Amino acid sequence: MAVLFFTRGWLSLAHQDFGALVTRSDPVRPGEVVHAYAVGLGPVTPEMPTGWPTPTDQLFRLVDAFDCRGGNEALEILFAGLAPGMIGIYQVSVRMPERLPSQDFLLDCGFSDNARERHGGTVPVPSQLP
Repeated sequence: MAVLFFTRGWLSLAHQDFGALVTRSDPVRPGEVVHAYAVGLGPVTPEMPTGWPTPTDQLFRLVDAFDCRGGNEALEILFAGLAPGMIGIYQVSVRMPERLPSQDFLLDCGFSDNARERHGGTVPVPSQLP
């Protein structure tokens, strides 16, 4: 079973530059690429031995089709696979909508062919968009 990471009820997302987590006081920005982390997403290509850190000089992408939705909108996935330098942790890098909703929204991710294995969480948006 796939599991996304949560922090204090919010979906744990790193900002585009990996410099900080997305929080109520530091929400996502329109069009920003954010990074979610998970366990249990399954096989990658090329294959990676269990228990070893994922190399940082090569990407290990998920074998099965993976997608994310923000509200009713399909979002662009830039990468879904093993997180470089980590052991058994997956990274999903997804671009936020250019037009963010006026309130926090649900980011829903999973395998395209299995609706029961989808997971997600709340993403904070700025209270006053420019």
